[in-house]
Amino acid sequence: METVCESTLIKSVIKNISELCEWTQSTIQDYFKFCVWEKQVLPKMDITEGSVELKGTAADVEKCKTYFHELNSNLLNQARKIASAQGVVWSYLHPETNQWIQYPIELNVEIEDAYKKRLPVFYNLLININFEKMIEIQSNRSIQVRRREINPAVPITWDMENDNGRKRIPLKFTSIEYVQVLKQFDAANMKGKYTEIRKIERIQNERWFLQYSAHRDAFKQRSNGSPYEKSLFHGCTDVAVDSIINENFNRAYAGVNGIAYGNGCYFSASAEYSHNFAIPNSFGERHMFLAKVLTGKSTIGNPSMKVPPTGYDSTTDGRNIFVTYHDAQAYAEYLIVYK
Repeated sequence: METVCESTLIKSVIKNISELCEWTQSTIQDYFKFCVWEKQVLPKMDITEGSVELKGTAADVEKCKTYFHELNSNLLNQARKIASAQGVVWSYLHPETNQWIQYPIELNVEIEDAYKKRLPVFYNLLININFEKMIEIQSNRSIQVRRREINPAVPITWDMENDNGRKRIPLKFTSIEYVQVLKQFDAANMKGKYTEIRKIERIQNERWFLQYSAHRDAFKQRSNGSPYEKSLFHGCTDVAVDSIINENFNRAYAGVNGIAYGNGCYFSASAEYSHNFAIPNSFGERHMFLAKVLTGKSTIGNPSMKVPPTGYDSTTDGRNIFVTYHDAQAYAEYLIVYK
């Protein structure tokens, strides 16, 4: 950097930037690089206060202020696009498998933005979509595309290219989702106690997910900041798997594996405990769900309980086991198939 006389420097502060907390680390680094290395301006950013202080020559400070507003505007524009694209899925018909495949989330946002601007085509380095014909034009052929509106209440990670409202999605073993589920499984006393993970599936049952979400909102409102939701395990036979996926954890099956802590549906923080109920099938495969469970306020249970005592939401053994008494109090989020 060239030496600049201190007397020629000015200090300028940009204040009341509420969006500053939304800046990513890479955006901050880009801005600091521009200020320090390109314009010889010293920036100080206070995310808590929502302010940026710039010190340098008047001309360079002004350029850094302009660049700041450009970056902030771009981030706001991207946030607008993402919000606008919520609840919309763009997909293409794979020419070989004849199955609908979702575009990546980032690309989905850009396609939807172009569509809502009523542009005739969407074009970037990857794809070229003709909105009038609803086709993606490739070098030697064109493939069909479609736009579907979905319920924005379901997770954005869900693959919504199914028509029956429920689906089992095998996770790629290299995906972050797969690694996180396996990490939870191992951490719950299962590491070294299986020989093979056959597959991990994400469960997508919109009907039960929305019921669970509504129930969770009610729990949150009355929780007063106390923990009310846990990720717990539930082992079962392979015969019971489809029933749980389609009809959730139905209390009609309560008591199949005992009622020591109440006559409800049993879950455990210990996968090792749930392993006892994951009876192997003829192929030696065991099945265990990782579920979201609304435990709320819990009390010690006993075999006579058909509902939790007044003022409580679940019963427990005081350690790892939790018993629920409402069908929408749990949601089967993942299925782990292992040997």
